[in-house]
Amino acid sequence: EVTDSYDGIVVGIASNSVTLHHLVVQRSSDAGITLVSSGAVVRDSEVSDNFLGFFIKKAGARIARNEIFGNYSGIDITSASGVTVHACYIHDNSETGVFAGRSSNITVTGNDISDNDVGIFFSGPGFPVTNGVVRNNDVFNNRTLDLEDDSTDCGSNTWRQNSYGTRSQKCIR
Repeated sequence: EVTDSYDGIVVGIASNSVTLHHLVVQRSSDAGITLVSSGAVVRDSEVSDNFLGFFIKKAGARIARNEIFGNYSGIDITSASGVTVHACYIHDNSETGVFAGRSSNITVTGNDISDNDVGIFFSGPGFPVTNGVVRNNDVFNNRTLDLEDDSTDCGSNTWRQNSYGTRSQKCIR
């Protein structure tokens, strides 16, 4: 358990292919968990009441079966590729459930995402997400939008078989 720290857990460049599981990370002033290495896996954990639940930068990572709540942003993926977010319960974050910007090959599947300001947000021009896949998620009751992609016509991102209430573009399904 990690509580009341500035940086919760940082998995750095020298820490490739690390698996973390059954963690409780809460009340960090910055990110609860920061991943800047390749091949990191975080699963079956609770990440709450941090500024960012997860901050993933330049890392192929897998985030699976976690509960992520009460953060400013649940998961922030920036300048990364090959990231998968799967089977997580992401709720009650002040801003976004899942944010991705300036990234590629981001896969968001099988998640329950609710009661955030925006459920899933892929940023657009100047900060694009390319070759993203958002599929089979239940995304409801987010205050501003459930699903948002600011790329023109969703760019090269695929949005399919999601259950949702609101979306930013008709290419989101």
